[in-house]
Amino acid sequence: MKTLVVDGTNILIRSIKASERMSEPLSVVIEDQRVITGGVYLFIQMFSRYVRETQPDRIIVCWDGGRSQYRTLIYADYKADREERDDELGPTFAMAKEFLSLNGIHHMEVQGMEADDLVAAYTRSALRDPGEVVILSGDKDFLQLVSDRVIQIRPGVKPAVWGVAEVKEKFDCFPEDIPMLMALTGDQGDGVPGIPGFGNKTAVKYLDKYGWSWIEIMRAAEAGEDEKLAGRQDDMERNMALVNLQVVIDENLEGGFIPLFEDHPEMTSEITRWLGGYGFLTLLNRFQSGVLWKEPVQESLPL
Repeated sequence: MKTLVVDGTNILIRSIKASERMSEPLSVVIEDQRVITGGVYLFIQMFSRYVRETQPDRIIVCWDGGRSQYRTLIYADYKADREERDDELGPTFAMAKEFLSLNGIHHMEVQGMEADDLVAAYTRSALRDPGEVVILSGDKDFLQLVSDRVIQIRPGVKPAVWGVAEVKEKFDCFPEDIPMLMALTGDQGDGVPGIPGFGNKTAVKYLDKYGWSWIEIMRAAEAGEDEKLAGRQDDMERNMALVNLQVVIDENLEGGFIPLFEDHPEMTSEITRWLGGYGFLTLLNRFQSGVLWKEPVQESLPL
């Protein structure tokens, strides 16, 4: 069984940014109001492409439910720039979610919880069954979840498929050790400050020295055994809490997994009307031809 776990927020934001680079952004007039549709159009194009590529048996799309309450209690500046963005893009997100609902694709949002943690929780849940998990997101944070049964596809002009070998080659560590690495280097994109003097190579060298044991490196910091680490134990502990996706949250999430693309004949006319109403004529043609979700693309990813 193959499960596709999608970071919906990441994929939609990527699509919105790509649409803003168009010479003529897509839009349509509905009830005398101009609605910008380019981001959702590209989201559907990208999302359906990777469904065709991976051919999953089941799927879940995860959305941010605002900034993480758990993490902002630890560090108030965590992702501090996101709230304004989320308010501004609300209508576009609502449009994308409506499309998923019409197509019977399960998607989940929990207030005060990030899509990152939902993706991690659903990945763990899927691994209780035989088979593999494919995470779809451009966010490198998910590389810590990669294993012999989990890969991550990072979309782009040249999509990258990350497995254990790719993580080891890039970061000089196993996927499960990435949180320790990030606890030292920080994560600029999420506003997590690194420990001064620690880039990736230095962090790897220090973690090698302490046998990739978080207990040992924390002990060394508390004992003041090394100038770079001395007195930094609180910062390191804070960063670990911020970047670690292995934190166990309630996995009894509403809805769970549902079979992919069950027959919903009564929804066909609604989907047709929705795609046509937003002027998505290419997507409408693909949907009516039965190839939006199932036609293999020419160049398959090396899954």
